[in-house]
Formats: sequence, C-alpha cells, structure tokens
Amino acid sequence: MKYKISLSLSALCFFMAFLLLLSSRMAAQEKLAASISPKILRFHVLAEDNSPRNQELKLEVKTLLLSYIQEHSPKNAGKEELSRWLLDEKEVLEQLASKQLLSKGADPAVTLQLTRDYFPAKTYGSITFPNGTYDALRIVIGNGSGKNWWCVVFPTLCTAATSDEAELQAAAGGFDEDEAAWITEEQPEYRLRFKTLEWLQKLKELFS
Repeated sequence: MKYKISLSLSALCFFMAFLLLLSSRMAAQEKLAASISPKILRFHVLAEDNSPRNQELKLEVKTLLLSYIQEHSPKNAGKEELSRWLLDEKEVLEQLASKQLLSKGADPAVTLQLTRDYFPAKTYGSITFPNGTYDALRIVIGNGSGKNWWCVVFPTLCTAATSDEAELQAAAGGFDEDEAAWITEEQPEYRLRFKTLEWLQKLKELFS
C-alpha cells in the first residue's frame, strides 16, 4: 500500500513538473513568435472540406497560386511590398484558383484574405514555427471547413528543400542568427514529448 502511495506521489510530482515545464516552454515560444512574427507572412490554403477530392483540389490550388506568386511577385520584395502586391493581385489569384477548380468540375467560391491570427506551433518539413500571432495570406475554398495546407511565403520558405536552405532564406528575410537557427532545428519539445510517452508507459507498467 505504501509502495503504491509513493508511486502515486511520484507520478503527481512528475505531472506537476511536466506542466510547469510545458508552461515555461509555451511562454518561451510565444516570446520567440512575438520577435519573428513581424518578419513573416504565412500562406494558408483552406479546403472546402476534408473529403479526399477536396483535399486534392486544395493542393492543386496551392501549387498553382504558389507558382504564380513566385514567378510574378516583385523580386527581392520585402514583406510589406509583397503584401501590397498580393492585395493588388487579389482578383487575379482568385480567378486562377476558380478556373483550376472549374477545370476539375468544381465551382466553390474562392476568396483571398490577408489576416492576422493566432496559430498553434506548426511544423512542415524541417521547419518549425512557435505558437503565436502571425500575418497570413489565406486562400479559402468554399466555406473553408477542411484542413489547410500552409507554408511561409515571406521569407520564401515554401520552396526551401533543406534546413540549410531555409536558414539562409530566413536570414535574408531579416531573421537574426538565433531566430533562423531555431526554426530549422529539431525542437526540444518534440524530443520531450516522446520521452514523456516512455515515462508514462513505465509508470503504467509499475501500476499494473
């Protein structure tokens, strides 16, 4: 009985320590996000729903618009200049997406918005961004109730093939060395998450 009480107290202490660590980590992420978010323009394409067909159409729209932006946007533009250009090209981008959907027998409305929203921590490829508030170019297909595809259109990280390339693009976009390195390195919280699962499994085995 005393053994089980001791284990219960150990488990409670572990969870309290984990929650404190998690809270501290989230605060650090939000601080980092506040530092880098003024330098970032995210790019999101929201599918009409989560059906396989509409998720596939979402990716086709993403590929088409990203290619257009990369080809036609002002060279070496900063974030503000790129944002203004995107608003100027709003109708063109919406029409391109609509024509692509129509060619596949779909006709939902497509809207382009520049928004500022809170996003959770997200990873794509070798790049991780902390939770925080970011500016975003948002392409909404239909009511946009499906899962979204996302990347970062400024700096031009959408096409970065490696973490080294992404770090160079981030540095060119105004990130300092620590910020550029942080987003392209494996993050401690993911290693912690896997280690936590191992600890929980061991605790379960002790109690069983």
